[in-house]
Amino acid sequence: MVFRPFDREILSDMVSDEWLCFNAFTFTLGLQFPFPDFITEFFNITKICFSQTMPMLWRVLLVLDQIKNTHVPDLSVHDLPLAYRLRCHGSCRFSDTPSRQE
Repeated sequence: MVFRPFDREILSDMVSDEWLCFNAFTFTLGLQFPFPDFITEFFNITKICFSQTMPMLWRVLLVLDQIKNTHVPDLSVHDLPLAYRLRCHGSCRFSDTPSRQE
């Protein structure tokens, strides 16, 4: 894996077989690639690209992965809508907000 600094000529929506545009913030949380199964499953189910997620969503996924590993082994990505809902911000950027319990 090769990391390169920001380049104005490379846009996040460009397609390449050789590289992936990725926000460095995710790695400051301590995540490494390949991501844990719980986080990978989230992206496989939602079909959201890594670069479409906002920092708060990465934090929530990381914490839920840690909870799954230490306290609730049967926690599933399918349980997320019980507490969170995805919210799209401009430019197809996604975050999560607490679900309203009526």
